[in-house]
Amino acid sequence: MLLEAINLTLRTIECRATLYRDLLVAVSLVSVTSVLTALLCWRGLPVAGLILIVPLAGGFLLHDTRRVRWWFEAILQMRRERGLDTELFLETIGQFKHVPSRSLQGMLLMLAPDEGWGRDSERPTVPGESWPASPLRAAEWRILAATTVLTVALSCLAVAAAGWRLWLLVPAGGLAILCGFLRRR
Repeated sequence: MLLEAINLTLRTIECRATLYRDLLVAVSLVSVTSVLTALLCWRGLPVAGLILIVPLAGGFLLHDTRRVRWWFEAILQMRRERGLDTELFLETIGQFKHVPSRSLQGMLLMLAPDEGWGRDSERPTVPGESWPASPLRAAEWRILAATTVLTVALSCLAVAAAGWRLWLLVPAGGLAILCGFLRRR
């Protein structure tokens, strides 16, 4: 079972790294395509394609948070139902030197024995739990809301700038303020 937990952790880190590389490629392609199209056409409107970076980054954060939550729930389930020794797991996986240390440490901090999360076997973190019960699930909703609000605000701003529709600055400003409030929560 220790081997299964280690394999799950390594697969999760590998998936996160692949997702990050894909994000970098997508952001690069969008940026280069938008700027080159604007330069070749001598128009500023194609630069609005840079707005796509916001949903790309938001989608990455959402998918990455979900991947970590699924890993976390699987490890807790292994500990509860099959008796995984969390301390031995943390000690063993911590000795892997070929794994990105920041990514691994960020994940393992959730399971640290002296932190409350990994030790509280009564905490309901199984799949299907209610939304407020999970900080990771709440983070997913915040990421989704902030990404949507920011994308719509930037789109309103781009349309207002392109067509001189100044009335679109009002919803863009309101959405930017809403995004600021979402960030504080």
